[in-house]
Amino acid sequence: MAAVTVIDALAQWDALTQREDAACNQVKKPSSTTSQNTNTGCPTAWREKIADWCYQVVDHCALGRDVVSYAMSYFDRIVPHYSMIHL
Repeated sequence: MAAVTVIDALAQWDALTQREDAACNQVKKPSSTTSQNTNTGCPTAWREKIADWCYQVVDHCALGRDVVSYAMSYFDRIVPHYSMIHL
């Protein structure tokens, strides 16, 4: 197996995030309602429950609580794609 340099890893990461950004720009944002998060289309109550569960998991596993912010960032970016694909 070939060794991956830091520069190669960063180049791959940049390419991945550019593709993700391009895909996100193609998805229409859901209409704004009081019961849904306008960024994800996920009902606010569900998003809060998911965030609470994430905090319970990181606390149980003795991880840094900043992990939840990363997880919710991915959640917010992925859920609109999933909703559009499975409607």
